[in-house]
Amino acid sequence: MQYFTIAATLLAAVVSAAPTTKRDDVYREVGLSFRSLGPNGEIIGEPAPLQLYTLTNVDNTSAYEIIFDGSSSNIDINTVECQAYKDADGTQIGSAPFTLASPAELATPNNPVEVGSVVCYVASNVNAD
Repeated sequence: MQYFTIAATLLAAVVSAAPTTKRDDVYREVGLSFRSLGPNGEIIGEPAPLQLYTLTNVDNTSAYEIIFDGSSSNIDINTVECQAYKDADGTQIGSAPFTLASPAELATPNNPVEVGSVVCYVASNVNAD
């Protein structure tokens, strides 16, 4: 009986000392701009707010470049990295990872490509020089 009491006490101590996880309900987003040329050669920026850690379908937006528009919510924009994909499912890579300091150069201005989706996340190696 004494063994059971000791074992139960140890189990209770271990369980109460275990770290608890807290659900993070804070919405974090960054603003991107998909750049293309207008009919008169002017640069057009199609804005797109994206929630972090969520693959976002951008409906085959035509662009030659993707830049951060400088807006963000509840996140240091200097720590965010994004990846563009050719398809909505995020299976065909459409760009190298890009940051505020290093935009996604997808094509030449006169030959834009279609972007199907984008995902953004906090990256530990991002440094906005």
